Amino acid sequence: MLRHQRTLELADFDRESLCRIQDSRVLVVGAGGLGSVVLPLLAAQEVGAICVVDSDCVEESNLPRQTLYTEQDIGCAKAELAALRLRALNPRGRVDGNVVRVDAEWLASRQSLPDLVIDCTDNFATRRLLDSYCG
Repeated sequence: MLRHQRTLELADFDRESLCRIQDSRVLVVGAGGLGSVVLPLLAAQEVGAICVVDSDCVEESNLPRQTLYTEQDIGCAKAELAALRLRALNPRGRVDGNVVRVDAEWLASRQSLPDLVIDCTDNFATRRLLDSYCG
């Protein structure tokens, strides 16, 4: 509980709230500019299961805004690297890295629905697809 002492001091936040976070499943689509900011925060709060989805590889031009990655990561899959880094931040949680482009078929193949979907994409077609999936 020491890890979450400051969080537990927040008004309207208690051990039950923390347990709900630790039992939650979050799907994050996009591990680029937005995802590289959101993902470490989810892991640090010990979200129970994080599914990272991104089909891109790290490029040098990504590094100034995608702080989850380093020069040594250039050419590697963002989803796999993000999952590796998140596991280090939250060894008790489950993190899956999926190097795929999200489409209707992939979403339909998910065995269980996430509690939360976070859209960290940069294209409108995927955003509309995720909106439909969540609706």
